[in-house]
Amino acid sequence: TIRIWDTVTWQKVQTLQGHTNLVNSVNYSPDGKYLASGSWDQTIRIWDTVTWQKVQTLQGHTNLVNSVNYSPDGKYLASGSWDQTIRIWDT
Repeated sequence: TIRIWDTVTWQKVQTLQGHTNLVNSVNYSPDGKYLASGSWDQTIRIWDTVTWQKVQTLQGHTNLVNSVNYSPDGKYLASGSWDQTIRIWDT
């Protein structure tokens, strides 16, 4: 579960559900349109930040996903995993 908070009022804005294990990393795309989340369920999920709906699930890691990070231009998403790989995803 991911909870989105308003940093002015500290009120919860949205709860995102879909991962089946602990969420270890989240990262906004440079343009703010998407949120990527990496989980111990071995997946990365991409969320639309207007509707808060899941846009895509990225699969390929064979162990826990530790980190997700967009490239500065937003064209790529890097993910690191306990499977000892870093994957580069075309966004």
